[in-house]
Order: sequence, then structure tokens, then C-alpha cells
Amino acid sequence: MFKDKPGNGSEGITIYEIAREAGVSTATVSRILTGHQKVSNEKRVRVEALIEKYNFTPNSMARNLSSGKSRILGFIQPDIEHPYYAKLYTSAERRAAELGYSIFLGNTLNDNSRHINNLEMKYLRQMQEKKVDGIMIAGGRLQDIEHRREYESELKAIISTTPIVSINTHMPWIDCPSVKTNEEAGIIQMMDYFVSLGHTDIGFIGGVEGIDPSAERLQSMRIGLEKNGLVFSEEWHIGSSGFSAEDGRIALSRFLKLDNMPTAVLCFNDLVAIGFINEAHNQGLKIPEDISVAGIDNIAFGDYLIPSLTTVDLKAEEQGRRGAEIMVDYLNKQIEDHHSVIEPRLILRNSCSKKSG
Repeated sequence: MFKDKPGNGSEGITIYEIAREAGVSTATVSRILTGHQKVSNEKRVRVEALIEKYNFTPNSMARNLSSGKSRILGFIQPDIEHPYYAKLYTSAERRAAELGYSIFLGNTLNDNSRHINNLEMKYLRQMQEKKVDGIMIAGGRLQDIEHRREYESELKAIISTTPIVSINTHMPWIDCPSVKTNEEAGIIQMMDYFVSLGHTDIGFIGGVEGIDPSAERLQSMRIGLEKNGLVFSEEWHIGSSGFSAEDGRIALSRFLKLDNMPTAVLCFNDLVAIGFINEAHNQGLKIPEDISVAGIDNIAFGDYLIPSLTTVDLKAEEQGRRGAEIMVDYLNKQIEDHHSVIEPRLILRNSCSKKSG
């Protein structure tokens, strides 16, 4: 059934010889090699000792044909260049490799915001054709409120044959395992922090209209303000066309035109906050003396910014790691369904201070 790559201990040893020496069936050896749990510890120890002794490595194609699995997972995300998504993907890829899986990445180039090439659906279909064992989805067209309905039926057809796990993605209309950070809790904590510094005039910078995360983060901010007896002023919401540092820079220019400026702002993400702070420096504003600024994500660069950036840590690495673990557990039928929630944390640095005056 399997043939090995030549090892240090023995040239050309086969799975049959491993099974014969261990006193088990070839099916038992196969189950151990493919990660099945339903093998007695005694047999597993004997087989694994022989695998190590002979440096036995089964031919992967034969192993996959035997198990009916490719041991490849699909991963859909909108922007591999974004520090948050890069950290998320790298963590998922690392954990998947530890669990014996490779990843086929579908980077959709933020196509969901343009609806030009529909890269997301193309990748999903390619992944089905290549018979990946499962697909992890982090963001993308699922977040687009206007175009989501036409996408639902397509995705439901895929999920009927290929397991899907969502990572920090809003998809309540599809019954699948998920892992998500409790962003609302983190944003409410940030509002509590602003208020503790004496800020009552608080704005929101960034966010694209019609995209779930934008609406959800703004709503979480409203909840946090109401908790502290404050009301959000729509005048202090400066939206954007994207989620980049350039969008933050443009937002600062609009911010300066306000008749009454807030004393603190929460930005949609760290990149927007970085662009906002950089342009504030260019315009002669002092951060945090003139305005306190916070972001969301906790990307690495925020710690090196001057001043260093206060942020809500969404724990992207943990999202990726848990996403891969849930996917593999689901494939191995160790869980029927699972919804994992990660608690965020505030990272308090130097971009926020007590309200002046």
C-alpha cells in the first residue's frame, strides 16, 4: 500500500514490514500515520518506535489516496500585505504544518470591495477542484452587506461538500465552526479607558460604509459610550474608502475642518491610526497632548511609532492557531460544531493621555 523514502535505518522498507514487525495490521499502521486517534496506546508506541528506528516516511500521495484526504487546507483572506492578516495567516499556516497539513492560500486582493474579478469565488472553486480537506475563511465578501445575499447560496453549495471554518468573520447564516475575538468587549474597554482619562468628546476614524466590521465597531463604540452616560456624535465619525494608513492621513485632513473637534479618537485599525498620527505631526498637532489616538489590531509597528500606539489587541496569532486546530479537529470528527471566542486586551502605550485643561 505505502512505500517509503529511503531512510537511515533501512533502505526500501515498506508499511507491510513495519506492520509485521510490530505485530499489527497495515490498517493500524496507516491509521497511526494519518493521525487517527482510535488506536490503542500499546500498538501506537510499538509502531512509532519502528517508524523512528527505520526513519520511515510513507509516500504522501499513496497515503493521501488511501485515507481519502489531501491533507491540504484552503485559506481565504482579503489582503496578505496587511499586518493583521499576515500575522493571522502565518499563525494558521504554522499550526497546520504542526498538525500535518499544508495550506493553499487564496489572497483576494480586497476584491470584495470592488467586485471586479470575484477572486474569492474563483479561489473557492479551485480549492474544491483540488479537493482540499477544508477551507478557512477570514474576511472577504462575507463582510459586504450589499452583495452578501448573492454570495450566500454559492457558499452554502460549497459547504455541503467541503467543511468551512470562519475566522473573525461575521457569518451567522451559515452553520459552521468559527473562532472570533470579542471585539465589542475590547472597544467598550477602550471607551472606559478614554473616559477614565477625562475624555467625553470621542470620535471614530475610518471604516467603510456597507462592510460588517465597520458597522459592528461603530456600534460597539456607541454601546461603550452609552455605558458611560455619553452619546456618540455623528459629526465625529469620519469614514474612509479603505483601511490603510493613507486613509488615516486623508481622515486627519477632514478632521481638522470640524468646528468642534473631539479630544480623543478610536481609529478603525492600527494602520488608519498610524496614518492619522503621521499627518497630525505634519499639521503641527501634538499626540497625545492635543488629541489622544487609539487603534485596533495590535500590529507590531504600533509599538515603534512615536508616540507608541495604544490599541485593542485582537490576538491575530491566537485566531490563526485556533482556526487551524478547530479545522483539523472538525475534519477528524473530534468536534461536531464549535464556536471559540477569544477575549481581547488593551495595550496601553503613549498615544493617549489625560484630557488637557
